[in-house]
Amino acid sequence: MREEKVLISLLRRLAALVEEEANQNPHFSERLDAILSQVPRRDAARKKPQFETYAGELPDIFTEWKARGAGEFELWLRDLGVPVLRALIKHHGFDSSKRSKKWDDPMKLAHLVSQQLQARMNRGSSFLNPTESP
Repeated sequence: MREEKVLISLLRRLAALVEEEANQNPHFSERLDAILSQVPRRDAARKKPQFETYAGELPDIFTEWKARGAGEFELWLRDLGVPVLRALIKHHGFDSSKRSKKWDDPMKLAHLVSQQLQARMNRGSSFLNPTESP
């Protein structure tokens, strides 16, 4: 690790020296541009689009839990899709460790929502968010 830091420091000083020389010497700057123009450019890494679901658009999971029961509720959740499940997890604070951010399986996410909802409801209404109704 230490060798990497030394190498990074060395390369930074070398780049600063090349930049300084290119600013002072136009001939050097032209030659440097000619050399660097051959280097293929990469576009900036693209992130996956984040799907924002607003709290008003989220389904009422408490009502659905009561209407469907535990088994059918989890199947219903699975059909909602990953973006909605992630929005539910975030909105209700079901995953404080944020381990579910890596999950792409709707079954796993639905199971987490179902488990966390059941745990909160078993603890009592004082553990529910003020906007949530049992």
